[in-house]
Amino acid sequence: MRATIDSIDEAILALLNRRAQAAIDVAGIKSSLPSPPRYYRPEREAQLLSRLAARQKRDGGALPASETIRLFREIASSCRSLEQRLTIAWTDPSTMHAALGHFGGAIDLCRFESEEEALAAVAARQCDYAMIAFVHDGCANPLLIAAPFEGQALVGEWRNERGDGFLAVGAERVPASGNACSVLSIASQDKEALERALLDGSPPPTVDFYPLRKTSLDEGKRPSAQADGWADGWIVRIANIDEEALEDRIGSSPLGGMRRSPAWISVGSSTGSSACQADDASHSGENDGERGQSPILLGSFPIVDTTFAP
Repeated sequence: MRATIDSIDEAILALLNRRAQAAIDVAGIKSSLPSPPRYYRPEREAQLLSRLAARQKRDGGALPASETIRLFREIASSCRSLEQRLTIAWTDPSTMHAALGHFGGAIDLCRFESEEEALAAVAARQCDYAMIAFVHDGCANPLLIAAPFEGQALVGEWRNERGDGFLAVGAERVPASGNACSVLSIASQDKEALERALLDGSPPPTVDFYPLRKTSLDEGKRPSAQADGWADGWIVRIANIDEEALEDRIGSSPLGGMRRSPAWISVGSSTGSSACQADDASHSGENDGERGQSPILLGSFPIVDTTFAP
């Protein structure tokens, strides 16, 4: 048995070196193209991990699907570092752990005092991506409706063994992977109306509501006079819905990257339908006092089923 294991290990090593050489060859091709190369393709990795996990479950292999995902994340990370070594911004042990879990160990880590500073470093191209908290103890991070996300995009999600969620934020929009999820941040106290607007249709998407953490927001960072009400709002995570269907329901597409939208949606109508008002007046806050008018923040990112995350 020991001789068998040694033989298998040597075969695995040979295949890993073939995989690494293929990554080097791909880097050479990308660097020769006229457009700036994208060495890290999160949508490609999402497709890879999803396909391998499905294959493992279908074939009934000895390794659990979660271990298959963990191992191939590390293989992808090591091979990707031969093309480009990513620098990931983090703020505390939990976000560092999430960065290593999502991107693998072959990365450089850069610590910042706050998530706002981490996001600013990504916007300034000082770091490639930032890992920020999404859901902790069942409550959403209010940063998602308070931070300046313009021009940034969500590129992935990771959950730890406690069920806490984290989001990887980058400076470039990510194409849909075919296994995509959309995160939609809406500040509203009318959860029932939001449910009607989002779930009206067939088949209905999977919608998870997370209450905002009961944390006071810094007055200097609040985007409008409505901020006091925002602390009672919800972060909505939508899965299993395509771009066209979501745009029909809320009047805006999620695939434009993470941004504060100039659009406001109406969720208080008697029919439960949503309407979009994209004029500058509503963005400036003139309609803040109208019942049912809620600011909307959209992001789209490829995601592997979170049950596969270790």
